Amino acid sequence: MQPEDTIALVPYWLNVEPTYLASSDHFWWFEPVSFCKTVIYAGPYIRNSICTYNGQIVICVQTHSLQWEINELGHYLRKNTSIYISDINFVWHVLEASSTCRVYGFERLSCPIIAVIADTHHLSAPVSSLIRYISTASFTHVTCTHNQHSPFFTSALDLQYFSYPYTNLGLKRSMRQQGCGECGVVYYGNVMSRTHIRRTYLLNQILRRYAIDVRGRLSFHDWMHQVACHDQLVFTCSLNGSFSFQTLIPLICGNVVLTDTIATSNWLGSIICELPNCLIYNDLNDLCHLLSGYEFSDANKCNLLHDKSYIHLLYSSINTKSNIKLAFGSRDVNFDRLACTRTAGERSLESLLIRAKAEFGQSFHMGLVERFEHLQEQHRKSSTLTIMSRSIDNKSDEITDLFLKELCGVLPRLVYC
Repeated sequence: MQPEDTIALVPYWLNVEPTYLASSDHFWWFEPVSFCKTVIYAGPYIRNSICTYNGQIVICVQTHSLQWEINELGHYLRKNTSIYISDINFVWHVLEASSTCRVYGFERLSCPIIAVIADTHHLSAPVSSLIRYISTASFTHVTCTHNQHSPFFTSALDLQYFSYPYTNLGLKRSMRQQGCGECGVVYYGNVMSRTHIRRTYLLNQILRRYAIDVRGRLSFHDWMHQVACHDQLVFTCSLNGSFSFQTLIPLICGNVVLTDTIATSNWLGSIICELPNCLIYNDLNDLCHLLSGYEFSDANKCNLLHDKSYIHLLYSSINTKSNIKLAFGSRDVNFDRLACTRTAGERSLESLLIRAKAEFGQSFHMGLVERFEHLQEQHRKSSTLTIMSRSIDNKSDEITDLFLKELCGVLPRLVYC
């Protein structure tokens, strides 16, 4: 081990072997650690092993369950490697509200311990449950893959925050074929989904009326290849107004994307109205109107597909490989190297939540978080969710009312009146 080599620890709960991560649709959650010399994956569903993969030393440590102690990891390292716990440069702990690892004993480490908040739009308490865990687990930093949710964590936790390091996932734009090629309407994914209720409804309605090419859910790299090599209109629909790479990658490739409204406090949602290749619908009527206009205008389609002057707007928020390597590839981890994707809406909600916590305490603050979670679950099922103001009798009512207004930037189908 050289003095400049970086060692990352990754609590790991996926069934995909770490050496196959690069070809999975979870890769973007773990991309930063691909720039480290050594990565230690620890979790219950992998076997003990040490190998070299793409020039990186990959150490897998099997733990007894999803809840484990740092001591458990230290014992394996002492017995099988020359690495000590004190050699670890940073912890990249991807967290969901469901079956991710819960690790204890982080206080034994003297390095950045990063809580990477992944999907916070699933289940009934995806934010409050994570806040409770993070507040007891000695984390030093927090980042959110969906930045509109970061104010809930930054206001609740006394941790340093940095913007999640989005990249283009190594997409080679030179792969793209020139010319109009295919100009069809394409959907990649499942036709039926118990969690994506709204998407299932919209998709099945438009399939009855329009010729849409349903290609099913492809492997991540097959999908990347498809959107990179063909001109197409890609239909997407989010769960709760949270963007995903199913929206971003087709846009980067110069395709036309047909999407529902993205949260305006999200970095992509804040610029999406400026992207000529992004067609936005609010409901089924909007969606049918856009598809009808697109279906019969070949000239318009081709003009849209090849007007790529807007792509610099997307790349202004995306990190290059050199950015990521400078941030995570040396022993002194440096988050200042990463692009900042914080939005005005994100900062405004954070400021209000900090004020709520300072004036009325942690329990009041968590009450607002739980109110958001309840509304988010209703929002998942609805095309429009209306909330009404109540009479304001005191200062806490005023803050609650302001909070509900701010949520319209987080949940784009939420209407305040």
